[in-house]
Amino acid sequence: DATAARALAAMQQAQVRALPVFVGGQILGVVTSHELARLSDEERAQTYVTAVMTRAAELTSVPASMPANEAVAQLARSGAEAIVLVAAGGALAGVFTRESVVRWLAGMKHSR
Repeated sequence: DATAARALAAMQQAQVRALPVFVGGQILGVVTSHELARLSDEERAQTYVTAVMTRAAELTSVPASMPANEAVAQLARSGAEAIVLVAAGGALAGVFTRESVVRWLAGMKHSR
């Protein structure tokens, strides 16, 4: 029952561009800042995040153990803003975004 405005506020606070959407322990999908930017402030206040998210069935998912370079390639092939990282037992392990790639590359540059 979270609104798009609430999701955007959470993204801004956490400094991320994508959030998983859950009901209980079940992932319903992922919402990105790109999807939220399409809405006016008024629409964000009145729209449930489930109405604008990408549904789980439409998301590309990869094992969380996948090497980073392969996950980057999978993200590029998908054309999506994000892919879902799944743990061995099938539980959500994380969300891998284009922003994640940039942060990862920046961290590699600074660690040299």
